[in-house]
Amino acid sequence: MLRDIRMAVPFLSDVREEMARRMPGWIQPFLSFVTGRPLHGKTSLDPLSPITQFLLDLALLFGSVVLGVTLLDAHFFWGIGLLPVLWVVIVGRLRALVTQHAHEAVHGAVSCIPWVNRIIAQVSYTVALAHDPISFRQEHDHHHALGRFLDAQDPDRLFVESAGIRPGLSSAELHSNLWASLFGLKFHTLTMANRLRLVLFRGNGWRRACGTLWICILVGVALVGPTIPFCLVVLPALIPFFQAACLLQILSEHDWSKMDAPRDLVGYADATWGRFCGDPLPSADLVGYEWLADWGTWWLRMVFVHIPCRMGVLVRGLPAHDYHHLQSHADSARYDCAHVLHVRSRAIASGDSLGFRKREIWGLWVAVNHVLDSLSRVELPQTVHLHARYFDNRRIPWQSEMMKHISHSPNTAKTMIATKQVSTCHEV
Repeated sequence: MLRDIRMAVPFLSDVREEMARRMPGWIQPFLSFVTGRPLHGKTSLDPLSPITQFLLDLALLFGSVVLGVTLLDAHFFWGIGLLPVLWVVIVGRLRALVTQHAHEAVHGAVSCIPWVNRIIAQVSYTVALAHDPISFRQEHDHHHALGRFLDAQDPDRLFVESAGIRPGLSSAELHSNLWASLFGLKFHTLTMANRLRLVLFRGNGWRRACGTLWICILVGVALVGPTIPFCLVVLPALIPFFQAACLLQILSEHDWSKMDAPRDLVGYADATWGRFCGDPLPSADLVGYEWLADWGTWWLRMVFVHIPCRMGVLVRGLPAHDYHHLQSHADSARYDCAHVLHVRSRAIASGDSLGFRKREIWGLWVAVNHVLDSLSRVELPQTVHLHARYFDNRRIPWQSEMMKHISHSPNTAKTMIATKQVSTCHEV
């Protein structure tokens, strides 16, 4: 049997409360937004409805593209300087369309009117070239189900493993595979090819027609308009940066070292956590140079690490993804997808029966490193048989190519688990 060796979990509590105690009141709304962690019971709900948020994200997406193309075309060097910021905004809005608006529309949580949910899901998935609503719902139901969550067939686990992130590898190998996937041509090529397959050949005729039309529009704009500025603004954000953000988000959200699906609520809750963007404050006892150095480092990390992670990876309600999984057990009210960050804080202030406060990781990269370290501590038997569907090339056309890549690993016999390869860039 596979053996999971438990390790110390880097969970921190009261980080946001300490920010409230030691930092001025005028900066608290900014900290609530950047960290993704409102104060318990003290922050009013965002007045924007889910549909308004959807329209706002679309406007920010297209506005950022227009701004970037216009600036690059008119003042190339100024545009290049602003390009990293625009990439973060564009990737974040694309991720929000998929992980927030389409995701919640598939859950039926955006509107009480079914056809409105269908339109929002269709538009979001089409613009992001990400998925189709019907197959996503089928796979996502598996991911949420008690008794199947995190099992060998969990679609999100399969996507993580497609990047070479598997139990049994050393920490160094896992980190190497992660960086190779984030910056590697093979991972991004195969993932983008599968996204196009989903858009052009999966789903009903209406879905395929929308995807084909959207790709034609993108190609047409690139050919008719300023080609180089458009490609510089859109292509990096739409392909490698989007896919890298997808991998980091899915990798960091659950404990993938757990090889058996949880059978009860305690085990289910133990496999997920909240991820918040920020560091604990420097010690209050620091003075002089140490005070300046630590606070300077804290603010530099906030600006150049945590804000980009919040804007581009952990967008909208993703910091409170644990509540998304556990909300049906937390209360019986209708799921409020537009205000999940505030609702999670309210659940904590109301008694925290599911222990949200005890499962908070501060920093996206802290969560990533925790998952990789946990996976490195899982011991696998010397001989593991591959699942027959690993070679089902009819379902996944490029699967055999990925198998060739995996088979070159010197630790193949020890690192493979009985599973199939992922079929898409799943969102949760």
